[in-house]
Amino acid sequence: MKESIEQWKELQGFDYPYQVSSLGKIKTPEMVDTRGYKRKERIRYGTVNSRGYLGTSLTRNGKGRMLTIHSLVAEAFLGHKRDGLYSTGVVNHIDEDKTNNRLSNLEVITQRQNLIHSRTKLRKNGLPANIHMNGLKYRVRIGHGNTNKVKEGKGCHIYLGNHETVEEAVKVRDQYLHELENCEFQHLIIE
Repeated sequence: MKESIEQWKELQGFDYPYQVSSLGKIKTPEMVDTRGYKRKERIRYGTVNSRGYLGTSLTRNGKGRMLTIHSLVAEAFLGHKRDGLYSTGVVNHIDEDKTNNRLSNLEVITQRQNLIHSRTKLRKNGLPANIHMNGLKYRVRIGHGNTNKVKEGKGCHIYLGNHETVEEAVKVRDQYLHELENCEFQHLIIE
């Protein structure tokens, strides 16, 4: 599918007038910075982070902050809000390529929908989402809450037991997610 004409939008809340395009590019336009130096226009291509997403460092309140490019595109063009429990959902790469940040490849969905979407693919370790090795058994572990808090040990994990086979673990995980269908708590973490 051929992409339409590239559109640019200014990102809000940053120290410089950064812009993001519908093709997934980040631009710092020509400007005079806060120290009085003239800066040329520059396209930022980003670097791949440890989770496989393209990110770039942008300055807010005098501090550089690494942000994912797909989140910036979704914020500017889809109205996505990245604010913990007040988030409007998660950004999904439709083609599952974490570096394809074109607007046509992004959609905002619930965390639960994203987990369901991810169930069909295997993780780097060869296991399905939320299934981990525990000795010779397969443990089902689902995180609830903010991803950063879980990484810091302040979040909550739900453990659904150790199972003899991957198939058994997947069945238990899927049954748990099915029971959550009518639950309003949507902040599940895909691991």
